[in-house]
Amino acid sequence: MSNHPTPLSIVRSEWIKFRTVRSTVWGVLTLIALTVGFGALISFASAGHYSQRDIEKLSFDPVLRSLSGLFFAQLVVGVIGALAITSEYGSGAIRSTLAAVPRRIELILAKASVLKITIFVIGEAVSFGAFSIGQMIFASTKVPLADRVFPELTHVPSASLGTPGVFLAVFLGGVALTLLALLGFFLGLIMRSTAASISVYVVSLLVLPILTIFLPSNWRNDISKFLPTNLFQGMIATHHSTDAFSPWMATGTLTFYVLVIGAIGLALFSRRDA
Repeated sequence: MSNHPTPLSIVRSEWIKFRTVRSTVWGVLTLIALTVGFGALISFASAGHYSQRDIEKLSFDPVLRSLSGLFFAQLVVGVIGALAITSEYGSGAIRSTLAAVPRRIELILAKASVLKITIFVIGEAVSFGAFSIGQMIFASTKVPLADRVFPELTHVPSASLGTPGVFLAVFLGGVALTLLALLGFFLGLIMRSTAASISVYVVSLLVLPILTIFLPSNWRNDISKFLPTNLFQGMIATHHSTDAFSPWMATGTLTFYVLVIGAIGLALFSRRDA
């Protein structure tokens, strides 16, 4: 009889490790606080200033405003994903893990599955939670009578999940967080260093969009829509410009990035020493 652990036992073991690591617990709490807390704060501020800015009323997107906290959460899920693998390299526990589970690809897929399912469940919960709170804030905030732009309005515009495109945007918010967590995980698998993987992740999210500002305008539009941050925004926006990808195209492109980085990480992990 083989003494090798079964795939289910590997997943169970990885789940125990994932949920008992202190950094993971704090990361998840930060994720919830940023997504829901900042989403509510920005929604409240937007509702309070709605009647004072006539120009912004024409482009006001209640869905995107309520999901603003997701932009802060992008950084958190990348860190959670990276730590899910680099913490074992930092402590040297990866050697004992490989001794217990010598089938390396199976081990990484189990770790990635635990991360994916956990972040997806939490991501969907905070995405729908932030949306619901934001819409309640908008719907309960009155605007002055005889508004100069929309005289028929009595309250700040809000949206419901039944509005075309809204449910998809909120749902893809959780999907986007999941994909970015996996991106951070596979970067960690490649770099094997927490600092290095987080640095590359932050550069791809925050620095590359800044660098595109210095490109010629025709290049900027063609390149910027492929950047992870803009793909993320394309997934959760209900109003799309002609220069941006559609929600499903943005999702497919970000998924492609994860698959490519994941394939590189798996190939290196199967060849390198622990």
